[in-house]
Amino acid sequence: MSVSLAKEGASAVWPKPPADRSTTVPRAAPVALPQGRILLASRPDGAPTHENFQLEEAPVPEPGEGQVLLRTLYLSLDPYMRGRMSEGPSYAEPVPVGGVMVGGTVSRVEKSRHSGFREGDLVLAYPG
Repeated sequence: MSVSLAKEGASAVWPKPPADRSTTVPRAAPVALPQGRILLASRPDGAPTHENFQLEEAPVPEPGEGQVLLRTLYLSLDPYMRGRMSEGPSYAEPVPVGGVMVGGTVSRVEKSRHSGFREGDLVLAYPG
């Protein structure tokens, strides 16, 4: 499970849901589990291996005013992520060692303290 917070106006909550809320989906009863996130443990030399990553569990944060709590449903794994693991020249900023790997996701709003989003809305996000 992956969850993240998005602030008002952040790209993580783009695009805004349509007024008819056609993207709202039913949700299961909430389960209090820690969030899992993948950290870059070291820079790969050649092809990435399991040793280059670390799975970390952390408490699920509560959204603040103007924020939403997202649950990742689908994560896009793209070739550009390899460039983000390197400190070499790239069009994408490198992920620092110890930093959370990021990627495009389809996520569900689990909790909302943002007037433009309701629980159950589906959003495109770019969380870590």
